[in-house]
Amino acid sequence: MYRTFGGLRVILTGSGAKPDSDEAAELMAEGAIWRFRGEADERWTQRWVAAYATKSEGRATCRRGGSFGAQSSAIEQRIIDLHDQRSLADSGLPLA
Repeated sequence: MYRTFGGLRVILTGSGAKPDSDEAAELMAEGAIWRFRGEADERWTQRWVAAYATKSEGRATCRRGGSFGAQSSAIEQRIIDLHDQRSLADSGLPLA
């Protein structure tokens, strides 16, 4: 579980779904916030990402709070570690 500027973030593991399975695709689709609908959306998204990168410099996306339940598999842990690295979850920086 992670603290974000606006609330909480949770990474759920242990579903047993293989990354290239239909089940995994369904799980990913359930969490999708938006879908690209062409070039206009892509341009908007690129501008949003660029603005976010500028405004969030020197800040972390989230802060690790703890974990619960069964231990993650090795591949799940690699994904969590990548998330933590990219989001600066353990940096101690203020949240973006």
